[in-house]
Amino acid sequence: VTGVQTCALPISAEGPHRLELVRAIPGTLWALSGPGQPHHFGFWVDDVDQASAELSERGVSLCAKVGVTEEDATAPIVLHRAASGPYIELVSAAMEPVMFGEAS
Repeated sequence: VTGVQTCALPISAEGPHRLELVRAIPGTLWALSGPGQPHHFGFWVDDVDQASAELSERGVSLCAKVGVTEEDATAPIVLHRAASGPYIELVSAAMEPVMFGEAS
C-alpha cells in the first residue's frame, strides 16, 4: 500500500524504554506482524539517513518514511522490515523532545 496513512499512537512517557499501543490496520504498515510477534522495535539515532542506509546495505528492506510526502526527502522516522517479521523503526534523536518534552 502506498500513500499517506494517518493514525494516533499512544506512547508511554516514562523511559528509557517506551511502549506504543498500535491499532492494526490491515493492508497497511500497521497490519499485524504475526502471531505473538512485536510490531516493531524503535531506536533513537542521530542520523536517520545513515542508519537507514546501513540497514539497507545489510539487506533489511526500507518500507516507509514517516513525516514526509516525497520519496527522496529526509524523514525523521523510517521503518525497515526484518526478515523475521518485526519492523525496525529509526527515529531522529532530535524528535525526542518534540514527542516527549524537554525533560524526557
